[in-house]
Amino acid sequence: AIHEKCVKECRRWIDYRPDALHGVKVYPLYVKNAGRSVSRYMMEGFECHFPGPANTPWEGATLRVDIKYRDGERAPNCQFVPPLFHVNVYPSGTICISTIQEDDGWDPNMTLHEIIFTIQQHLAHPRVDSPCQSEAWNIYQRGKDEYEARIKKDVAEKWSNVRPPNDNRLDVIEKADALSKRAHLLEQPKVPDFARHADGKPRKENYHINYQ
Repeated sequence: AIHEKCVKECRRWIDYRPDALHGVKVYPLYVKNAGRSVSRYMMEGFECHFPGPANTPWEGATLRVDIKYRDGERAPNCQFVPPLFHVNVYPSGTICISTIQEDDGWDPNMTLHEIIFTIQQHLAHPRVDSPCQSEAWNIYQRGKDEYEARIKKDVAEKWSNVRPPNDNRLDVIEKADALSKRAHLLEQPKVPDFARHADGKPRKENYHINYQ
């Protein structure tokens, strides 16, 4: 069921991606057992890379969030990798936002687009009434300027050079394009392979062959 949910989100992502999510890369996460992939075709979620919102301390960052779905209509587990300095992010990196919390405002019909957009926009608008990270909360209480200065420092040191996965996984859009090109090449008519003389000229019998 989780794999089918991921396939559905892949198709939705390929068919429609709003301007608000420009620059977002979505890489499949495959099911693992003891650190090894069970199957390169069985997905459990997505590794998402997205830019920090413009005109905020996060501008210039490329942030990584792993979104892993769970059975039934349960909310997915959304986690920054590595953990992020933010009032509403646990020290483990797990994101604490009401709309993606199972016991709060989670809607099972929420799409991958909406989850990513919610996380991206929430970066610059922390919920100070429900802090999850003591360090970030303490600095925020001392002053917003100090809080934003710390964010800019982290962006420069940790989040300005996030690279694509090093295991040859393609972004969902890139993979769809690659498969489309491959299918197009397979549809091309075959060029007949003529038998030739030693001098390279085609043999006469080639002219009587009916190539399909």
